[in-house]
Amino acid sequence: GQNITRYNSTFKCDLDIHCNLYGNVILLGGSTTIFPDIADCMQKELASLSPSSMRFKIIVPPEWKYSVLIGGSIIGFIVHFPEFVVFKAGV
Repeated sequence: GQNITRYNSTFKCDLDIHCNLYGNVILLGGSTTIFPDIADCMQKELASLSPSSMRFKIIVPPEWKYSVLIGGSIIGFIVHFPEFVVFKAGV
């Protein structure tokens, strides 16, 4: 599921940034962080999919519940943000 998608997405990126991507997995908002021990489960699953030399850092910040709201409110104050919005009709 989710970990296989993350693994496949990461390995489509340049090889030299794989370690950085896996070294900074942050779980925020929604149902991804309300399950107990999800970070440990994700760590084990990603480790089973990846080379043994790959190191993972999975972070669940204490304010995870509000992170999406905080990020959205910050983006809302960026004056040039509407220039970067892509609408489905425009794709």
